[in-house]
Amino acid sequence: MEFTLYEPWMHEQIINLFVSQYNVPYNNFDKNFKNFYFHSFQKEKAIMIVAIDGKTIAGFQSFFYWPMTLESKNFTVYQSGNSLVNPAYRGQRLFNKMLEQITLGKKQYPSIDFLIGFPVEASFKSFLRDGWSNPFDLAWYIKIINPIGGIFPIATAQKSTFENDKYIRNNSFIQTNQTSAFNGWRKEFGEIKQYFQPKGLDIILEYKVFKRKRFINELTVGNFYGSFDLLESALSQLTKMALKKFNVSIVSFAISSDNQSVIGKLKASGFKKIDKKIHFIYKPMNLDPSNINARWLLTRGDIDTW
Repeated sequence: MEFTLYEPWMHEQIINLFVSQYNVPYNNFDKNFKNFYFHSFQKEKAIMIVAIDGKTIAGFQSFFYWPMTLESKNFTVYQSGNSLVNPAYRGQRLFNKMLEQITLGKKQYPSIDFLIGFPVEASFKSFLRDGWSNPFDLAWYIKIINPIGGIFPIATAQKSTFENDKYIRNNSFIQTNQTSAFNGWRKEFGEIKQYFQPKGLDIILEYKVFKRKRFINELTVGNFYGSFDLLESALSQLTKMALKKFNVSIVSFAISSDNQSVIGKLKASGFKKIDKKIHFIYKPMNLDPSNINARWLLTRGDIDTW
């Protein structure tokens, strides 16, 4: 088995592996793959590790540039994602071996401060074995709006945008650095996101609406831009809009479980914690871990699949 970086000849095999695994149309996944890894923001930065057996693609693991910031310090961070092992090569610890490559090649990536990830349960322990830390998880909070809302259709989502530079976030937390270049890249892939600005409040809530199971219309807040102090009032207006416009059953919000500032606002707004969670992991590369022992502001919108 050989571990190397992505080359154009591997492209079709890699796409076919994902198509087979997730039963998605080839052209759709191919388009999203190109928009994700070959956009000008990511093209010279993304690290795509491939395990090959001769000319057969045995596995794929990527780390993509995900800038983060704390106060006046900007961090070069990479998020792990789109991991897949060819079914013919499973049971050989191939996923762990691909993870090891980024650490073994540490000298090749002197600019990377640390790595982050949001692994599914099946891969979570593999990351821990590779030396990643799990300081907390993202906790889910929900508010029931209309239990029978799910019997009605959801209104069609419309594309909407906004310039988030003027909305000040609390910079005492480690959080995604929402630059215009970063947001330009994210607009090229994924489902349609919408933005809600409450009346009279200088805050924006980013959200998606979708049908969960058969009779639940769910509005999920992916992120927010503005002062923590405005969040409670903003959520109150959002839930009213969600009921009226989208026939929403529940509103959900995922937040780093150590962020009591946001959790306090959620509880005051009538949100209740549920058992569901999203694992969060990180691994220092060229940065002393003590330099990032601070509070985190992470939401559903900070995951690549949002």
